Amino acid sequence: MLKALARVNALGLALAWLLLESWRPRSGLQLQCFAWLVLLPEALAALAAWWGGRLGPERAIRPPTPRPLWASPALKFGLLPLALAAVAFRLHQQIVFGDTWGEWQALGLEAFLGGFGLWWLHWLMGVVLCAALLRAAVELAVFMVGRWRPAHSQHLRAMAERLAAALLRPRRGQWFCPSSHRRQSSTRPPA
Repeated sequence: MLKALARVNALGLALAWLLLESWRPRSGLQLQCFAWLVLLPEALAALAAWWGGRLGPERAIRPPTPRPLWASPALKFGLLPLALAAVAFRLHQQIVFGDTWGEWQALGLEAFLGGFGLWWLHWLMGVVLCAALLRAAVELAVFMVGRWRPAHSQHLRAMAERLAAALLRPRRGQWFCPSSHRRQSSTRPPA
């Protein structure tokens, strides 16, 4: 129940971020809503599962499917935002302070780690909200095909989940620059 609440809240926050123009610049409010509405229910669900034991496979809604290592939640929601934040934070340090360790030298270790923590939380929020939108699209597609052609829904689920995972993984800096995948023109003016 708590996990379902957290996932519905993540989808609601993602839609608010996409549809409401006034919501985007309010970074502090976004982080607070994300912490209270998504991270807290997920943490409480994990604590309840640890404390009271996990549900057996006989009570699961659908049978668990084996996941590849790169689909692990620890990698997807831990390492991916950390790697993205490290690159973005270093770029921020270079631009604002002129050096990778400029904020540490100017303002101290606490400010440096606090700044990196904010960058990591923002990237974590972005990855979670993107994953929530992709999950909603997968579930909607499987539901629609299941109503139309039930025999094809399992195959579609596997294909849609692979596509969603591929869209979530960063390639060639597409998280930082969406136009980086475009080919450069072969006709360049002479130097």
